[in-house]
Amino acid sequence: MENTMHHKGRRALLGAIAAGALCAGVAATPLHAAAAATTSDTTKASVTFTAGELNLVSAPTLDFDSHEVSGDTENYEAVSVGDAIRVSDLRGSADGYKVTAALQNFQLGGSGDQTLLGSYITIGKLTVSGVNGTTGTAPGMASSPVVLDSDGTVTDVLEADEGAGSGIFDAELSATDTVLTVYPGATIGSHVAVLNWALEVAP
Repeated sequence: MENTMHHKGRRALLGAIAAGALCAGVAATPLHAAAAATTSDTTKASVTFTAGELNLVSAPTLDFDSHEVSGDTENYEAVSVGDAIRVSDLRGSADGYKVTAALQNFQLGGSGDQTLLGSYITIGKLTVSGVNGTTGTAPGMASSPVVLDSDGTVTDVLEADEGAGSGIFDAELSATDTVLTVYPGATIGSHVAVLNWALEVAP
C-alpha cells in the first residue's frame, strides 16, 4: 500500500515537472514581430516641351532733337531711343541668333532727296537684361561701338552665340551713348532716315 502511494506520488511529481518544463518552453519561444509599416516611396514628375518661335518683338526709334545749322562736323546725342531691342527665343534649342540694322539715307521731308550725306549713327552701349525671369547666358553687342552708316549697309548689332539667348532679352540703348554725326552743309527742315532691323537665325 505504501509502495502504491509512493509510485503515485512520484508519477504526480514527474507530471508536474513535465508540465512546468512545457510551460517554460512555450514562454521561451519568441513571438514573431509584426511587419514594419511602409513610410516612404519613390515616384517621378515629368513634363514635355515643344519648340516655340524666334521673334524680334521691338526695336528702337531714335530722336536726335532739333539743332541750328552748323559749319562744323557735329555729334548729336539722342534725346530719345524708344523701345529696347527685344528678342524672344522660345525655340528651346539655344542655337543662337543675331540682330542687324541698316540705316538708309536721310531724306528731307517727303521730297525723296538724299540729305546729310556721309552721316552715321554710333551705338556705344547696350544694356542687356532678361525679361519675365529669363536667366542664362545673355546676348551681347556684336562690336563696340556699333557704327551704322547712312547708306543702307547691313550691320550686326546684337549677337547670341550658340548656347546663349534662350528666353526673352531686352537690349536697351543709352541715349547719351547713341550719337548722330553730321557733316557741314545741312539744310533746314526735318530729315528722316529709315532704320531696318532684322533678326537672323544664326549668329
